[in-house]
Amino acid sequence: YDIKNFRPGEQMVLQANEKYWEGAPALKTVTLIATANQQLTQLVRSGTVQWASSVPNASYAELKNDPNLHSVVSVTNVQNTLQLNVDKVPALQDVNVRKAISRAIDRNKMAELVYNGVAKPAKGPVSAAMPGLEAIKSENYEYDLAAAQDLMAQSQFKDGFQLEVAVSKQAIKRVDPATLAVSLREMLSPLKIDVIVREVANHAEFQAALSNRQYAAY
Repeated sequence: YDIKNFRPGEQMVLQANEKYWEGAPALKTVTLIATANQQLTQLVRSGTVQWASSVPNASYAELKNDPNLHSVVSVTNVQNTLQLNVDKVPALQDVNVRKAISRAIDRNKMAELVYNGVAKPAKGPVSAAMPGLEAIKSENYEYDLAAAQDLMAQSQFKDGFQLEVAVSKQAIKRVDPATLAVSLREMLSPLKIDVIVREVANHAEFQAALSNRQYAAY
């Protein structure tokens, strides 16, 4: 395809290259539309667009049951992770605290409730979707609240601490990062870790702050 028209932030129109070495494409033109997640679902259901990728997880349940649509879930190597800045919060420098946080996160519950059953729980620091890593496993990624509480008891911060988690809607695709952070807050509450969710509306500001290591967690 050749680019026929391009309007940054709006759309790009592709025109079939009739001289393509494998023959001209079946579709004469393809229009790629840039749109917000909220509008994407409406465009799909109304038939305004014929194909869409990265549909919000919250909308997937209703879209997959629509007889007029064909839905496909594809495996990717994308893995959403909680990043901790040990230089911002003294408690995070304690390895027992970091292990406790990991063991207190119920990834199965998160995958089912926050990701609407589309995601698979992480079993290690690298996505198991990567070839050769299907059998990857670490006990630090297995949910065990009792073990998490024991680890906190062994740390110097058994009375808990406050942890601010910064989130940006553009940083995590297909799922509301604020909902994800609230779920995290509930799971870390038994460890007496008070999670404060900080929503950053400006993604450029969010990225700049990450580069300067300004956030305690994100």
